[in-house]
Amino acid sequence: GFYRLSLGNLVFNDANNSGTFDAGDTPRDGVAVALLDATGTTVLATTTTAGGGLYSFTGLTPGDYRVRITTPAGFTSSTGGSSEPAADPDNDVDNDDNGTTAGAFI
Repeated sequence: GFYRLSLGNLVFNDANNSGTFDAGDTPRDGVAVALLDATGTTVLATTTTAGGGLYSFTGLTPGDYRVRITTPAGFTSSTGGSSEPAADPDNDVDNDDNGTTAGAFI
């Protein structure tokens, strides 16, 4: 199956691999999420999705961060029909989830 970690702090099973949360998709609780520094080398905080696939990190200072999830067994990242192919062909700072099937950084 496919999973998706959206920029809206929601992890869900992307049943149709569309890259968006829509009919037939289900939120996924119990997924480990880590907040890392901008380089992706230092874990600053961890949490687990709950309450319908949601997660959050509080008390953050302004800056750049990376989010990493532990890929649920049997899943890969959804590619979505409108997602950018990996690696990032642009420098769009608003959406760097490129639908890669390897790794877990957003």
